[in-house]
Amino acid sequence: MPYCMISVNWIKRWSNFLYDKERFTYMPKGYPLPLSIDNKYLLDGNKCKPNLVKNEDYKILNIYLWKFLK
Repeated sequence: MPYCMISVNWIKRWSNFLYDKERFTYMPKGYPLPLSIDNKYLLDGNKCKPNLVKNEDYKILNIYLWKFLK
């Protein structure tokens, strides 16, 4: 099964949009809907940057979850 990388920064923005941990509310007002997934931060040209750290810079998703979020 194919796997994809996704930026942890994007996941944090998506999580903030969905759930406010301080107020314990779902879909809080004030957080903008994250833009489409942008992994440019993870890339150096067409290759992954050499010093990326799994779970700090990126996460691995299966192709089905990637397509859902995309």
